[in-house]
Amino acid sequence: MTLRSFCIHAHFYQPPREDPLTGVIPREAGSAPFPNWNERIHAECYRPNAEHGNFSVISFNIGPTLCNWMEGHDPKTWSMIVEQDRLNCERNGVGNAIAQAYNHTILPLASHQDKVTQIAWGIADFEHRFGRKPQGMWLPETAVDYDVLRILAERGIQFTILAPWQADRENLDVTRPYRVPLPGGSSIVVFFYHRDLSGGISFNPGMTVNADHFARYDLLSKYPVSEDSVDEPRLILVATDGELYGHHQPHRDLFLSHLMNG
Repeated sequence: MTLRSFCIHAHFYQPPREDPLTGVIPREAGSAPFPNWNERIHAECYRPNAEHGNFSVISFNIGPTLCNWMEGHDPKTWSMIVEQDRLNCERNGVGNAIAQAYNHTILPLASHQDKVTQIAWGIADFEHRFGRKPQGMWLPETAVDYDVLRILAERGIQFTILAPWQADRENLDVTRPYRVPLPGGSSIVVFFYHRDLSGGISFNPGMTVNADHFARYDLLSKYPVSEDSVDEPRLILVATDGELYGHHQPHRDLFLSHLMNG
């Protein structure tokens, strides 16, 4: 019997919205009843997901610019997020937070030195906030080239997450990780997210109305545990924007909580 696991990775990010001269976020149209989009998304997404304990049951990354704002705006919520990762380290020996390149730079378009800087700063920011070294790193838009992978491996990053269409391989099996050999003899592990489930959760609101239905129909009936001759674990990995859960789709923080804890 093949063992199958299910994981949601959520990418949380907001760009810096502060006025560079005052350091204050100006009032932003469309964010009412909140004065700016950071505060509105925080109230609809980051705080409720932390209160539900969702950061303890998913894989996630939070962009450093968002971390910095949240730590100053709502240190209680930020401390809950860090604590939920710490409890995973204590319980499982590994955390469930991963790092992110410092800004939302599309790294293959950057110079080699800028790639090095973005990755090094992202690692340093993660170590400062979570108190441990990151094992994985999220790449903005999952954009990648071999130079980026080599820098990640040189900096001690063990894995990243990519889209299935980025693999130069026929008959890709997204339920297993792949080790990518790199120039110089190093390597890095790549997990590919499930295209249909990730796209469905992201863009089909009807799929995330009922967590029980999702688990029973979209997971178990469409992707059943398979019988084969080799007892190898399999992973169904879904990757989505974290703001989906409560902001882009209202109440989906509750969907996520029930799905991962029910």
